[in-house]
Amino acid sequence: MKKLNFLLLACLTFSLFACGEKEDGSVEAIMPLHQNNVWKYSSNTAAGEAVLQYPNRYTIAGCSGFTGQTYSPAKPLVLLSVDGEGNLKNSLIENGNLVFSSVVYIKSAKTGDTWKFKTAVFTNDDDTQCEVKEFEMRCSVTDTVINTPVGAFTCTGYSYTVNEGEDIFIDYFAVGIGRVYSVHHEVGYGSFWALLKEYSVK
Repeated sequence: MKKLNFLLLACLTFSLFACGEKEDGSVEAIMPLHQNNVWKYSSNTAAGEAVLQYPNRYTIAGCSGFTGQTYSPAKPLVLLSVDGEGNLKNSLIENGNLVFSSVVYIKSAKTGDTWKFKTAVFTNDDDTQCEVKEFEMRCSVTDTVINTPVGAFTCTGYSYTVNEGEDIFIDYFAVGIGRVYSVHHEVGYGSFWALLKEYSVK
């Protein structure tokens, strides 16, 4: 499987989760972000599993967010955050400056909705250089139930393509939980998936 250097897209009781507000009236995030949150996935890759976590929190150039990277002024930094509507954003910091902030996953999206988003792509192996790329995201399905070892989750599915359609990514998110299931189709390489098997979120 060829390497895609995306900064952003590196990833027990039976429950049914739906969108809404928390008891305190605050908006539930499509992906709850906290330094101690962790998502573990089983997958059909050679590693057999994957772990997703963002243990570092920074505020730089007036932009606050979480990341799995350790900040160094010599390297681009992508911060993930949630806006006031519960959408997931990514922001790029370079040389201490904010390059962009872009909503990637819209919580309230309906089937067929499309929008543009920006993300950063590494251009070298030591992650010191990147390019800003823009892609089109599509909401492919809503209210679909994904069964996992840790329960059944009502999800919204999002899809986008890169490399002139040779790579297709489909991500399923459950509000208040995060990414539940992902599929990556690569022309000439097959399909790769990751399914949530364990999680802890705050």
